[in-house]
Amino acid sequence: MLPSTASKAVMAIICAAALAAGFVAAEALAAAPPPTVATIPFGAAGWKPITGDWNGTGTTEIGGYDPSSGTFYLRDAAGQPIETLRYGDPNWVPITGDWNGDGRTQIGAYDPATADFYLGDVNGAASQTLHYGDPGDVPLTGDWDGSGKTQIGAYRPSNGDFYLGDVNGAAYETVHFGDPGDVPIAGDWNGSGRTQIGVFRPSNATFYLGDSGGQATTAIPFGDPTDVPVTGDWNGTGRTQIGVYRPSNETFYELVTPPAPTTTTVVVTVPVTTPIPLPPPARSGHEPRVRVRITISWTWRRGHTRLRRLRFGHLPRRAVVTVSCAGRGCPKPRSHAAGAADASRLAAALRGTVYRAGDRLEITVTVPGRVPERAALRIRDGAAPVGRIVSS
Repeated sequence: MLPSTASKAVMAIICAAALAAGFVAAEALAAAPPPTVATIPFGAAGWKPITGDWNGTGTTEIGGYDPSSGTFYLRDAAGQPIETLRYGDPNWVPITGDWNGDGRTQIGAYDPATADFYLGDVNGAASQTLHYGDPGDVPLTGDWDGSGKTQIGAYRPSNGDFYLGDVNGAAYETVHFGDPGDVPIAGDWNGSGRTQIGVFRPSNATFYLGDSGGQATTAIPFGDPTDVPVTGDWNGTGRTQIGVYRPSNETFYELVTPPAPTTTTVVVTVPVTTPIPLPPPARSGHEPRVRVRITISWTWRRGHTRLRRLRFGHLPRRAVVTVSCAGRGCPKPRSHAAGAADASRLAAALRGTVYRAGDRLEITVTVPGRVPERAALRIRDGAAPVGRIVSS
């Protein structure tokens, strides 16, 4: 049965939610609803579990990979078919990620014999090949720098080191975490917009979640020692949650964490501004960059965030501003564009728009002959959205 340590998992998840929110009061914490376990039968003997936001709703769905044929079977949150794709060679390791930053998870495959990552698109066609790590490493993927695009990485069981790479396969960071025998995992545990590392320890069926510096933050007992760990944002809160896949009965068990406990501090009626830094100046001899000051303010009530004001600094005459949204709470149309002369009208049209936790916004300013400016924002549950400049 699932799992004998469920009560400990409940308390650990509640405490983790409080730490991530930062402002949750102790009395509200005691009244927080406990996590629930979603059970989804899916798979077949020998298949590998995969997870991803296949359709850009802001919620993670499940899937399976058949290593004997190199076939990916994508399913929705209820286990219903979405798509079947053939990619890679038999017995490669399946990987998933939002390689192009469009808000949808794409598939990929890792060749353990050569340490090559093969990244695919949503149709299963090859888009990029990267070499990273050494043969025998365990492949990882995550948005390590908060750019809105998934990067690659590797975990080396021999020394317990995580080697995080960038979108081009160059080394980004090395972090030590866990013990020998652990299984590496990755996720945005605190809703910051950046992926952190973690491990699942089969010896005691416990998840250990770390921060971006490799420091342990939370231990959550869940599942059985023979389970395969999986992660995802099961309910669109903007934070990654844990789960397991049980090969013995071909079933996913998702530990669904409720939104942060309700207190008066998660209802904000005075607009709060998200700081978005200017892109760095262009280096000498490089193509000039677009550098426009963007300010955006919000109010929110729990998982619903309302855009109150969007302003642009001085826009070059030929600039084009595009505001796009990915996630299940995005209003239609999901993308808006305007030239410099109409940017204020665009901002006015977006005023009052409501987004949901887990939605991702991207504001792009393009000018012919310059490197575009891209600002990525992630809507959070009961907190101000986080924003950062995406490197081009």
